[in-house]
Amino acid sequence: MFDERIDKRIKFEQISDLVKDGMTLAIGGYLTANKPMAIIRQIIKKGIKDLTVIAFPSSIELDLLIACGCVKKVICPYVGMESLSMIAPFFRMKAEEGSLEIREVDVAMVVCMLRAATQGLPFLPWKGGIGTSIPEINPDIKMVDDPFGSGKLLAIPPLSPDLALIHAAQSDIHGNVQHKGKSFTDGLLARASKKVIVQVEKIVSNAEIKFNFFETTIPAVLVDGILLAPYGAHPLSSQGYYCEDEQYIKEYISVANKFIKGDKKGFTDFAQEYVYGPSSLEDYLETVSLRRLLSLREA
Repeated sequence: MFDERIDKRIKFEQISDLVKDGMTLAIGGYLTANKPMAIIRQIIKKGIKDLTVIAFPSSIELDLLIACGCVKKVICPYVGMESLSMIAPFFRMKAEEGSLEIREVDVAMVVCMLRAATQGLPFLPWKGGIGTSIPEINPDIKMVDDPFGSGKLLAIPPLSPDLALIHAAQSDIHGNVQHKGKSFTDGLLARASKKVIVQVEKIVSNAEIKFNFFETTIPAVLVDGILLAPYGAHPLSSQGYYCEDEQYIKEYISVANKFIKGDKKGFTDFAQEYVYGPSSLEDYLETVSLRRLLSLREA
């Protein structure tokens, strides 16, 4: 676990070598917490296309990927900004157009997919969803009979993402990752995926990792690359560091809704200012402004 020999730090420029068109990409975090936004913006800037994205409840990170033409297929139980926008604007638009392939699932089904992959199983049985239309509208999920006589079950197939992208609080240079607060299902994503990249708020010494041994949520053996990305989850929250930037999210929703109605300039300007324009994470943070970032710090 504590490998003193391998330095796994990478630079944002290397993301384009790791993320390729047509990949199955897993995004860590949950709703508006601990999302790898810095990496997401880099993927968009590199013009990656035709991604299959698997995620747990998602927010602006997945909607932005969809808006910028990176996504072909979504396997996710929810995409939205909760009370600010019950359904994410571009996700809704593409779903209504029929131009986005969507696999209807709930959170437990995504967990089953990943667990089946980690266990090398052809499927995992699940009772949740029996009596719903999910087996009819999701062609990947099959109805089977329990050989022991309990009735019908859903057979949930395995899914092993090509690459998992995760945001966490800290890591050493060797890839021993620690979250502050809940790690949600990031550890499961890491175990199920073929490669794992983690962006962290700070890189600490191996001695500090050892001192907080029981806080380690993803061991180095699972991690292929570590990115130092302070404020890397912005505009979403990073547990133990800062809250979500509600003002930013509201601005995104506003320009996205106007885009859908035909006024495309607002979103084009927004994307240029925050995604395509900044040449580095530091440039992005300067665009957001130090005063605004500091206002998000958790008490």
